[in-house]
Amino acid sequence: MHHYAAFVALAIGIMLILEAQSPRARLGCIIYTLSTTAMFGASAAYHRPNWPPGPRVLLRRLDHACIFLLIAGTNTPLALVALQPAQATRLLSLVWGGAAVGMAQCLFFAHAPKALAASLYVALGWAVLPFVGQYQEVLSSLDVALVVAGGVIYSFGAVVYALRRPDPYPTFFGYHEIFHSLVTLAALLHFAAVYRVVNGPLGAGLKAD
Repeated sequence: MHHYAAFVALAIGIMLILEAQSPRARLGCIIYTLSTTAMFGASAAYHRPNWPPGPRVLLRRLDHACIFLLIAGTNTPLALVALQPAQATRLLSLVWGGAAVGMAQCLFFAHAPKALAASLYVALGWAVLPFVGQYQEVLSSLDVALVVAGGVIYSFGAVVYALRRPDPYPTFFGYHEIFHSLVTLAALLHFAAVYRVVNGPLGAGLKAD
């Protein structure tokens, strides 16, 4: 599934970049596109069969680490377009700092309890909460709802990852596939939010940057 998603992410990302109406919006879309493509690409590579044990372990770590990259990358265009520069700097410092910690945990401390990684996923996914008021001042109710719904679904995915439940068909569609399906759904909701914000009145208002 994710090897198709990687190509789709790249294609729609290029569309976003080309349609961006300001340098700040375009920069945000570039970072967002690289993040989403990396996440789905890493997952696609990991889920290919017949990897030797060594590369498979490395790809599994990269697969999980890139989810932090996705969350931070998704926040980037929204913050750059919708928030004041000082607010955007604070939020992006928080989410990219958190993403760096989460990625380091996945890559170098992969044997830590799953609950730790799940907690980091949830914390990073909800790092936007202190800025919801600022978003509500400038975004439509639908845009805010898309962002919040994506965060809720990321949280459900983290719970599935930590508990390894439900695990209906372990050899075909187990907890790991459910986890990635939830991540994909959350990413789709956040793409809708990014597209609407970048191509909406706020994006148009940044043309003079």
